[in-house]
Amino acid sequence: MSPIPAPRACQIVKRDTFEGYGFNLYKKKNTPGQFIGSIDQGSPAEDAGLKEGDKLVEVNGVNVEQENHKQVVQKIREIADEVTILVVDKDCEKYHKEKKMKITNLLPHVLHISSQKEVNTLDTSKTNYETPDITLQALTIRNEDSENISEDDNTEVHEENGKFERTDSSSSLSSSEKVLIYHSTIV
Repeated sequence: MSPIPAPRACQIVKRDTFEGYGFNLYKKKNTPGQFIGSIDQGSPAEDAGLKEGDKLVEVNGVNVEQENHKQVVQKIREIADEVTILVVDKDCEKYHKEKKMKITNLLPHVLHISSQKEVNTLDTSKTNYETPDITLQALTIRNEDSENISEDDNTEVHEENGKFERTDSSSSLSSSEKVLIYHSTIV
């Protein structure tokens, strides 16, 4: 199975050593959309992964497929030193059209590329950070027909109408206190 052709979200940041973003934008006659023309060698646009012939889909998270050239250029210039452009090549556009998938920066397979070469990292060697324990202790789940799901010695989880109720019989909660559980995620 071949990989899904991914749209590219290209974050282009201007830098002191280069004039502008380093790409040309054009409109094809009788073809909807705006396209990337020539890309200057060593430019922020090249570093951000723009390719000649790419079609613009979004500028800074806003769809520009139906906008005219002047409007798209204006959106690119809205933020003085930075722009994020969602682009597709011909294969990517064809794939998404065939699958009837709307191309947006919210798709899970979007490739994010930045022209910034510096990566900000956190130096943890000088600071003692405690990593939280996110493991679930002693969870037992019985088959779907079972009424009880035991979480630990003090907690019972019961399913009722597709919802789960947890009863904690420890001294911290009375036996009548119940907590609804849908799902939980550590963020």
